[in-house]
Order: sequence, then C-alpha cells, then structure tokens
Amino acid sequence: MIVEENPPKDLCESMKKRRMRARQRRRHVRNVRRMRRLLAVTGVLLMFLAIVFVIRETSVKTSGKAQSTIASAEKEVMANETLTSEKGIVSTGISGVVNGICETEMPVYPIRKIGSSYEAVIVGQRASQAMSVNSMPVSESMQESVANLNYVSQCGAAQSTIMSDADYETLLSIVEAEVGGEDMKSRILVANVILNRVKDHRFPNSVTEVVWESTNGAAQFSPTEDGRISTVEISDMTKEAVRQVLEGVDYSDGALFFVAKDQALESNVVWFESDLKALFVHGDHAFYTFP
Repeated sequence: MIVEENPPKDLCESMKKRRMRARQRRRHVRNVRRMRRLLAVTGVLLMFLAIVFVIRETSVKTSGKAQSTIASAEKEVMANETLTSEKGIVSTGISGVVNGICETEMPVYPIRKIGSSYEAVIVGQRASQAMSVNSMPVSESMQESVANLNYVSQCGAAQSTIMSDADYETLLSIVEAEVGGEDMKSRILVANVILNRVKDHRFPNSVTEVVWESTNGAAQFSPTEDGRISTVEISDMTKEAVRQVLEGVDYSDGALFFVAKDQALESNVVWFESDLKALFVHGDHAFYTFP
C-alpha cells in the first residue's frame, strides 16, 4: 500500500511564485508588442502627414510663383498696350485690334423693296441691296440735302406697298394688257385703280382677286376675258410704272373705274356716265369713282 504524502509547504509557495512570474513575463511581452505596433502606426501616420504638408507647401509656392509670373506678364502687356506717337496714343495688341474694328467706318447695306401686296406678306418680296457709307466729308449744304433726301425716302418707304410675287406679276400683266401702248402716266393710273380697289371694302382684298373678279358673269377687266393678260410681254416702262406706284406715286384721285369710251359698248358707257362720278380723262381712258 502506497501512501501519498503532501508536498512541503515551501515547495508549493515556490511553484506559485514561478507561475506568477511566468504570467507577468507573458503580460509584459504582450504589452511590449502592442506598444511597438502602436509606435509603428503612429510613425506611418506622421510620415503621411509630413508628405501631405510638403506637397501642400510645394503647390502653394508653385501657385504663388505662377501668379507672380502672370501678374508680371500682365503688367508687361499693359505697359506695351499703348504707344505714344506724334499724333497721340496708338493702341496695340488685342485692344488695338478691337479699337481698329470699332473705329473703322463700315458700309451699311439697307434693303430696298422692288416688288410689292399685302403689308403682312413679306415672303416672295423682291429686294435689292443698296450700299451707303456712314460718314462722308461733305459741305453743310450737301449734308442738308442728304438729310432731306433721307426724310423723303423714309416717308416714301412708309407709303410703299408689299405684295406677293403672284400679285406683282398679275399687276404687271394687267397694266401691260390695258395700256401697254400708252404713256407712263397711263400705266401708273391703271395700277393706281387696281390698288385703290384692293384698299376699298367693296372689292376683293388682293390684286389677283381684283383683276380676275367677275360680276354676274361679266369680267371687270377685258384682258382677262379675251386672254390678252396671258399673252403680253412686260415692257420696261410698265415695270417702272408699277415700281413707282408701289413706292407711293398716285395720280388717280381715288379712281375705282376706267373705260376707253371709243372701244366700249354703248350700254357700258351709259352706265359709267349715269351711275358713277366722272373724275378726269387721260389718254384714251376716262376715270370714275362711286358718287
């Protein structure tokens, strides 16, 4: 039989002390390792902050140098912008180009209407380009004459008529067909009558409709009935007459009718004389309006 004896008390105390020391050493090692890791992380962070600081300082210095360079360049450009000559200050560089463009007299190209109908119709309008200059070295009398001419031109433009191409061609054709063998005033008068009808509420409101209108089956203008309106060749005199009419020339005294008495039916002549108001006679035609 084996009897176990308890270890001596001193031995137990010694073992406890060893174990305690071993735990302390392990704890110390762990603390040292943690401290090293913390120091390593702190070192990396400080290095990163240092790099950022260096980069920032470098960019600030570079920007400052660039700004100073630009400022010096601007001062140099501004210093070179103007040169003093015997006649005064001459601009150079970009400002010189701009000033040169602004001070150069440029020609003006207004549009001059040729063709003509309704004030609202612009598409199809014939136009030409007239060249003028902003300023010319002329005398005072010449300047007054030009100013008066400009005023008259503006007044004439305000009275001019704008019409579609179809109406313009119709007006040329009816004038040529009615009075193609007569003088300029006769052609102007016929065109005046056509436009007077366009403006009168008792007639259609376009040149083409006025010319081709028929009452009780009877044509208002004989060239539309016998076909002459489609066969005539437009002369330069007719074009000039129509141009003047469209620019405001009017000799008609408001006439709405005209007739060549020696060529018309007697019954028609009687109606003109009895139902209308006679205005005047020019060439082969007598002109009338409503009483």
